[in-house]
Amino acid sequence: MTIKDKNLEPYEIIHDGFCYRVTENTGRRNKQDEDIYKVHAYCSSVANAINKVIKLKIETSSATYNLKEYADKLKAITNEINQILS
Repeated sequence: MTIKDKNLEPYEIIHDGFCYRVTENTGRRNKQDEDIYKVHAYCSSVANAINKVIKLKIETSSATYNLKEYADKLKAITNEINQILS
């Protein structure tokens, strides 16, 4: 099962029956013409995978944050995703 959502982009959550992988399509293809994915995390639950995506969305930004700005950004992204889930 794969979870794709515009709010999670560029990340995807893939469940393989054992764990939830947080992946990102690299935009490259292998010799068999299949997409190449970068795995960012292996998580035991979908909640942990979503939390990892939230952190990645902040950490991959090139911005510099002070502690309050970081906490505010983390809260904003968390609220955005929680609104979708409720």
